[in-house]
Amino acid sequence: MSDAEDVLAAARRRAEALSTGDADGLRASMHEECRWTSFAGLVLDRDDYIRRNTTTVGWAAQEIVQPLIRVIGDCAVLTGTVIDIVAGAGGEPEEFRLLITMTWIRDSGRWRLLAGHAGPRLRAAAED
Repeated sequence: MSDAEDVLAAARRRAEALSTGDADGLRASMHEECRWTSFAGLVLDRDDYIRRNTTTVGWAAQEIVQPLIRVIGDCAVLTGTVIDIVAGAGGEPEEFRLLITMTWIRDSGRWRLLAGHAGPRLRAAAED
């Protein structure tokens, strides 16, 4: 497998952990110094991100669409779009389409997320 394929596999494992509320899986996929900026402008460290996304947000799924990955040495940048399905008002599923940028580093032989940014929120194709 190429480095780019390995990074995409790591990103998909992270998305699976996110959508199932797997705090240990998220922790394993994220570097200890990870920072995440949400589409709402919140800047979260790894522990805050994990806590918020396993207790506050009701995740159902995350899909990475049209990923573009550039690898230079032990650093990789993944850009694309994510489709997030979360529990909205009244528990009904709500879909968010967001641009995403994730910076991954190879740490002890595996790819771990160092930084990420989601946003802005995109309109769904049906809204065009």
